[in-house]
Amino acid sequence: MKRWMIAMGCIIAALAVGIGLALAGKGKTADMEETGPERVSAVEIRETDKETVMDAAENGSVPNPEEENMEGREKSAKPSKEEVLAMRAAVLEGMSEEAVNRLTENIKVANIWMEQAYFYDDFFGRLADPESLYWNYVDEKGEIQIGWAFEDGVRYDGTDEAGRREFEEKYGAEVKAYNRLDGDDFIALMEEMRDSLESGLLKGDFDSLIENMRLAKETHDVLYMENIYHILHDMDYFLLRYGPEDVGKYMKDGGTVNKYYGVLDVYHSWAEPADETGPDQDKPGTVRVANPSWDYYIEASGETETAPLELVVLEQTKNEITDEEQWFAKNGLVLPDLNEEGYECFVHDDRVMIDIIKNGETEVTLDFSDYRYADDFRPEEMAFIGQEIHGAAVREGILYLSTFHYTYAESSPHTAYMTAVSLDDYRVLWKTEPLTCNSLNFEIVGDVILCGYGFTAEDDYLYQIDSKTGRRIGQTPLASMANYIVYKDGKLFVRTYHTDYVFQIGEE
Repeated sequence: MKRWMIAMGCIIAALAVGIGLALAGKGKTADMEETGPERVSAVEIRETDKETVMDAAENGSVPNPEEENMEGREKSAKPSKEEVLAMRAAVLEGMSEEAVNRLTENIKVANIWMEQAYFYDDFFGRLADPESLYWNYVDEKGEIQIGWAFEDGVRYDGTDEAGRREFEEKYGAEVKAYNRLDGDDFIALMEEMRDSLESGLLKGDFDSLIENMRLAKETHDVLYMENIYHILHDMDYFLLRYGPEDVGKYMKDGGTVNKYYGVLDVYHSWAEPADETGPDQDKPGTVRVANPSWDYYIEASGETETAPLELVVLEQTKNEITDEEQWFAKNGLVLPDLNEEGYECFVHDDRVMIDIIKNGETEVTLDFSDYRYADDFRPEEMAFIGQEIHGAAVREGILYLSTFHYTYAESSPHTAYMTAVSLDDYRVLWKTEPLTCNSLNFEIVGDVILCGYGFTAEDDYLYQIDSKTGRRIGQTPLASMANYIVYKDGKLFVRTYHTDYVFQIGEE
């Protein structure tokens, strides 16, 4: 049996389907007065020194790649909903409703596809190697090679690149895909959308997308592709839509939607300086939560008493991958608020700190920095294996939360945990075994926590966890990696990367 080393899901191919179809209608916008300062290029990039990263990894001080990549750019405060709507109205003034909808849909599709390629296909991790075959998506179109496949157990153990290439050609089978658009086509599409605008500032941001792709093609530097993602992200969530509300209502963990990179030129004219009044002296204390183990842990030994739920598949259908909002709407679903009355959990932008809020007041800030980096990782993938807090909820004085990174388990296998923390004294009650939860949310039904784990080329499961012990008490194979899990009216709705499920819980 072949072990497939490469996954599908590249942004360039996705744009062929999404943006290409959306560009069917064309038209010029009405004139509007251009205002604002001269354009500031978003292609200001600082190259990451890999030796510095490795040295930092050895002494325990790990830089944040996103912060490194933001050096040299103007960092703006996150705009409010009112500011987003006002700026949107200004830069789209005079455009027809059809033209606005086309533009919005183009950027939405581009951002979602790149976001999913980033999170679920290790997109930037693959492109970090300038010689990676994944760059063929940018350089070529038609039938392209994107990797090699090997028989189970066949692996190159050397370090010489010439030897690796010889090994691949001798023992590997080419993995190919059909790529409809390459980097030149992406540039042509961005130019076409830019030419439909009259706002000089917004044209400047499209110029930045174009220039970053041009430089990516020339240099094979992944940072230019990251720039493209940052621009698309901010343009989608903080200009053409207001992501924290339009998309965030579907997510309990809004970390991705609420993330603001501050790279759009349209906001440079009104960005205000950061508040320099100093820290809030009344801010509650921060407690660092110790990581008890990188394997299964339970504070007090005990046998599992909770019985697993009986799950019967009622429906299993393919989805369109980008139709998440339609899935929620069609089934009348919202992500569950699992907190007991009065409680909220707010995850900080650094993704390792979380505020526990009760009745509007922050009781404590918990620091999970010790959960970020395990000691078994591939050094060359240091930038991609930092684990972050995702789902979190408080029930009966216990905080339940998930932590994981967004790349292959083989890059750092001690990842994807559920953890239970007592809010009485902030001690860890239990922590699951690794590779248990990397779904974007978890659900609680009775005493059972339902979550999912999977990744490209890894097995995909819906897991049942005993909320009293953290032990796995049930698992159900899935066709692909679970994203969302929602319980409603005796049924469990599970949204995976490309397949939707409906399970009946118990007998009808």
